Amino acid sequence: MKKLLLALALVPFAGFSQMEDTGAEVQFEPLANNMQVVQSGSKSTSCGPDTVQYTLAKATGLSALSINNATSGYAVSQYFNCPQTITMTGVEFFAYKLDATGGTTINVDVQVYAAGPDSLPTGLPLVAGTVPVDTNFYGGDLALLSKFGNFPPINISVPYVVVIQNNSPNGIGLLFSDYQATPVPDGLQEWLCGINIAGLWYNSYDINVGGVPLDCDALFNPLVSYTMDAGFTPSANCFTGGPTINFTNTSSPILQDRMYNQAAFLNLTSLSYTWDFGDGGGGNAIDTSNTYANTTLDYTVYLTDTLFGWTSTCVDLDSTFIGDDLMTMWSSVPAGAGVVNFTDNSTASAPVTSWLWDFGDGNTSTQQNPSHTYASSGNYTVCLTAVTDCGVDSTCATITVTVCNNPTAAFSETNNDPSFDFTDGSTTTGIVTYAWDFGDGNTSTQQNPTHTYIDNGTYTVTLTVTDDCGTSTVTSTVTVNNGCVDPVAGFTQSGTEPTFTFTNTSTSSTNTTYSWDMGDGTTYTTMDVNHTYTANNTYTITLIVTDDCGADTTTQTVTVSTIGLLDLEGDSFVAYPNPANDVLNVQSAHNIVRVELIDMTGRTVVSNECNAKTVEVKTSQLAEGHYTLRASQENGEVKITSIEVIH
Repeated sequence: MKKLLLALALVPFAGFSQMEDTGAEVQFEPLANNMQVVQSGSKSTSCGPDTVQYTLAKATGLSALSINNATSGYAVSQYFNCPQTITMTGVEFFAYKLDATGGTTINVDVQVYAAGPDSLPTGLPLVAGTVPVDTNFYGGDLALLSKFGNFPPINISVPYVVVIQNNSPNGIGLLFSDYQATPVPDGLQEWLCGINIAGLWYNSYDINVGGVPLDCDALFNPLVSYTMDAGFTPSANCFTGGPTINFTNTSSPILQDRMYNQAAFLNLTSLSYTWDFGDGGGGNAIDTSNTYANTTLDYTVYLTDTLFGWTSTCVDLDSTFIGDDLMTMWSSVPAGAGVVNFTDNSTASAPVTSWLWDFGDGNTSTQQNPSHTYASSGNYTVCLTAVTDCGVDSTCATITVTVCNNPTAAFSETNNDPSFDFTDGSTTTGIVTYAWDFGDGNTSTQQNPTHTYIDNGTYTVTLTVTDDCGTSTVTSTVTVNNGCVDPVAGFTQSGTEPTFTFTNTSTSSTNTTYSWDMGDGTTYTTMDVNHTYTANNTYTITLIVTDDCGADTTTQTVTVSTIGLLDLEGDSFVAYPNPANDVLNVQSAHNIVRVELIDMTGRTVVSNECNAKTVEVKTSQLAEGHYTLRASQENGEVKITSIEVIH
């Protein structure tokens, strides 16, 4: 495709927004009305990652507008639908720094919000990050102007807004579709773009550039993945109501969203649904119907869904059976004392509406999964008849019933440590088999076995008895303590706070393990421990020693009091106390103009304007944890460090 070169004239500041056309010449290849419909051979319900190029597909031309916090709007938003849950991992946008003032590179913020009223951002960011933008214009080549803001995957299930924000007076040229295109600008009066001016968001219909309404889109392309499921329901699974079957599409809603499916964007949504009626007929439609010429046959109907994403294609398949395919099957399990449990295992495309069991002894049931008690032992022919709207089917089989009581397993043991004599005490009928599991990997089939254990410990012994009437299992524990002496836990401590060495002085036998708890959430399993504490406190150290003969526990305490102020640059900047409880004091040789605390998710939880060399920050209402402190000074320097809050 031949590239289009657009020359955009510089427009003087005008209109409500004071937005400025940069005058840049940008090359791009418009995507609208250029989709090739290609059937993919793969079938998967996991789609993506797909770079959603909806805004670029609408563009017939491009405009590069200046974004800064001095003479223009400093943040731009673009709305996107969310017809189902999607996973977002990044955003593509197109930008360059207008000049080298303040440096050749500037960091801009990339944020994602839930969409609020009028398609504008609301609440706190769902995710945020920064992306460097440099002065390289690359001759206006759109592909080279591409910037990517990548972030950890987030799941989004509501309409969302992508925001690019420049907090500097040094402007960036951010690419939009053409707001001056005729007869209708590229925004098509969807008004999905927003501008933030002096901290307030405005929809693009309230914005103009040189008197021209900003009816355009910011060229933001989310990077998304999602699941797609083909699905449909037939009006009937058989032909009792006639030869015509209606099919209602229940597939994932993303297939019909023009922002994610190029077929929907081109008003060709039906191309995303391909039907095969099983009789040689089919076609493309959302909902459809088929009249079958021969209703004595069975048919499998298939629906293939194809989502024509902007950079990837995804396919899924669903099917159902039309016709009389009822196959009656069942199984049975003896439950003892003449009781037999029956389970219906029939298969059918249409729901089974009734069951009739004949137990072969003159008794019947209409339950799906009945239990029946036979009065005497013997062989019985059992039949199950199942009924659907499509037909009737029956199957019969012979079962053997033994009327007796289930066995009751029981045993006792004589302790000749490390040897044990096990004596069966079970109640049984007829032929009996025994299965012993001694808990150490050894087994026996004797009625009254003797077993010698090699290692000390506690073992679970299991006896399973089986006779003519069923099976029963019983368990018991035995403890082997052949000449054992319980361990004695002990340790000494040395070192200079906050670093201590804990030397193990425990006595134990074989197979010894050690479990240390340092009192600050840190654990070790080594014999000796060297540990450094990071905060002033009194800590209880716990050592648990375990061997083949048992376990023992001992504790000691250490006090740490020498961890003091956090000194970043000699005495020129300090933040104390650290950890902080109710108040954090920030002190600098230069006046501090802003103090911010940012939590581990990147959310700013404290932002205080100030103008003093010593600033007090309230931390009593903050959750315990680690925070990043940003202190902006009047000399332009920003001090950044880690702060912990405890209560």
